[in-house]
This record gives sequence, structure tokens and C-alpha cells, in this order.
Amino acid sequence: MGLIPVGIHNNLVISEKSKINDKGSLELVIKSVESPEAILAALVSNEVYQAMESNFRFFLPGLTDFNKNVKSAADLVKDLTVRRHQLSKSAELFGTKDEVEKAIGGMAMFEGLGIAPEAYGKAVGMLLQEDFLKKVDTNLCTKFLNFLKAKNAFGNSKATFRAKFPRGSKTKTFSSISKSTFETWFEPMTIPAAASKIEWSDYEIAEGLNHANPIASDATKAAVTDVNKAKALFSAPDAHAESDKAEVEKMAEEAPTKPPLFN
Repeated sequence: MGLIPVGIHNNLVISEKSKINDKGSLELVIKSVESPEAILAALVSNEVYQAMESNFRFFLPGLTDFNKNVKSAADLVKDLTVRRHQLSKSAELFGTKDEVEKAIGGMAMFEGLGIAPEAYGKAVGMLLQEDFLKKVDTNLCTKFLNFLKAKNAFGNSKATFRAKFPRGSKTKTFSSISKSTFETWFEPMTIPAAASKIEWSDYEIAEGLNHANPIASDATKAAVTDVNKAKALFSAPDAHAESDKAEVEKMAEEAPTKPPLFN
């Protein structure tokens, strides 16, 4: 069984293997449906049928950003709300928007942690503590899995969906769950392909996230340029050597003729 590659794929389900791992992170396992209908659909559409399964791990938001700058509480709230959006779009495949919002929307991520509603404001400041941030993130993801279980979503071949999986980054080849908050990247298979709203955005195309071929980072490109310059430097003709050669040849032409004594 192969991994789900970068691309837009049909006839997918959420696997019963999905779980909260021992580090408190969500592992959302998505796989293709192995059913007579899916196999027939591949035959009819002239596509290559291949069973696929990928484990998408939702790592705990970091306390620092890519440049090692310490995040503020507002930054971490943004991370958590993007996470909630990702989970909500998945959950809406199996329930109404109102049901999903009731299960994991609003302040649900703080509910069940022993925090009084009037103290939620202080709880936001506590997100700067890694242990508390982890509890909130794990709580949100657990509520998400509980919602899917209640909706009989795991492995349900009657609730298949279509999804877009962009590349993880410019320099990586593996697929990822989109973080876009304004595009459609999950939709039920009840929507015909001709009416699908899933498509690659201009940004994804420009960044090369719509295919699995890695693009060298700016640092890598700079390093390659430096290496090429170095090669050119050491392989180029020595200007001084050419000048010296010309001078020697000139001196030879101007040298006096040997007297007969030495012929």
C-alpha cells in the first residue's frame, strides 16, 4: 500500500487507525477505499488503481517561529485556530456546521480541563507554558476524534470524500493537510467531479506545491551558485600565464642570431 501522493484524490475515508499518540499529537490516517465501486470507477476513468494510506501527524504548535523568535499568546491562538479550522473542515464531511461548531468550535478546546468559563481569558496567557499548550491541543484533537466516532466516520465507505494534498514545503516531497482558511480542500464524493470546488490556487502553483518535485531553497541555490563560481575560478585560463607566454615568445623573436661558431 503506497502513501497518498501530492495531488487531488477521490474516494477517500478516514481510517480507524486515527488516534492520539503517546506524545499527545493527533495522527489522522486517511486511506483510499478498497471497494468494488472504487475499483470500477478507476477502470471506467482509465486511472491506475492503487490502494493508498497516509498518516498525517498534527504536531504540537511550537513556542518559537521558524526564525527562533518567541511567539506571543496571540501567535499561539492563531496556531490553534488554524488547527481547529483544519479539523472542522474534515468534521463537516460527516456532520452539519452547527454540530461541528458545538463539538470543537468556540471555547471547546478549553472545556474539560477544569477551567471555569470566567477564567478563559487567563487561560489564553497560559498558552505560553508548553505543558498547558499541549493539554489544550490534545483536548481539541480528542474532541475531534470523539465527534468522528459518534458520526461513524471511521472507514465508512458510504461517506467517501475528495481531497487536495499539497506538498509539505518547497523542498519536501511528501503531501500534507492544507492550512488554507479560504479554499475548499475537502468535499464529499456526492459532489460530482464537474462541480468540484477543489483546485490548485495561484499561490500553490507559483510555489510548486501542486506537484511532488522539490524546488531548491534560496540557500541551496546560493550554495550551488558559489560552487559554480569557484569551479569557474579554478578552471579559467591564468591571465598572467598567457601574458608571460606572450612575453617569452616576443623575446625569442628578438633574440640575436647565433654566431656560426655555435652552429
